[in-house]
Amino acid sequence: MAVCSMVSCRHSEPSPSAVVTDGVVISVKDQKLALMRKGKIVRTYPVSTSKFGLGDQRGSCRTPLGVHSVAAKIGDNQPRGMVFKSRRPTGEVVVPNSPGRDPIVTRILWLKGEENRNKNAFARNIYIHGTAEERSIGRPSSYGCIRMKSSDILDVYQYVQRGEPVVIDRCSLAASEQMAGKLMVDRNMQAQAIQSANMNAQRRSSRSSSSKAIASSRKSGKAKKSRSSRRVGNELAKISRSGGRVSKG
Repeated sequence: MAVCSMVSCRHSEPSPSAVVTDGVVISVKDQKLALMRKGKIVRTYPVSTSKFGLGDQRGSCRTPLGVHSVAAKIGDNQPRGMVFKSRRPTGEVVVPNSPGRDPIVTRILWLKGEENRNKNAFARNIYIHGTAEERSIGRPSSYGCIRMKSSDILDVYQYVQRGEPVVIDRCSLAASEQMAGKLMVDRNMQAQAIQSANMNAQRRSSRSSSSKAIASSRKSGKAKKSRSSRRVGNELAKISRSGGRVSKG
């Protein structure tokens, strides 16, 4: 899973939650989904969360808050408007806003809850999916899932990978982006500090090695000089003992 940290939203926002720097953020307040990359929003889409409110109780038909991950991607190579039942394509294709029709269509991103407050999400079949009822997008109207227009879920599907984090939050997208940006700045500063510390350690190690090499060289030089002096002294002693005569070879 990409990086996701628990931080508080601004005090003016409904509640604290989690902020993701690379992944998906869904704002209940804005009824929008955003793709986040390196702490910045790169794409936004209108969505619909549950008309029954927020929660994770089984049978509640509510949208769960918090950190999720994409557990499965379903619908590869299926045409736009393909109807899915139990996550299987039925072969039927419907156009947007078909009278009396409200099936899951086009693509499915099946979510898995990563926190205690959304632990039932996977078993409850909470998806990000296309809907035939596109006229309701932009206001809470689902039965727990995150609904999108077919054209938008096709776009999101190609950018989002399995395991990628999905945060469903009360906060606005602006608040989430602000926190994600701050998180990226903090991490960059920490990375720079670590890099600087490593470089300083390498320089100290290099200076230490250089000092040791110089000391070793000096010690070696002194040893050589001492040996040479001893040899000269031995020769002079021999000359002295021989009465000053120098033997020729």
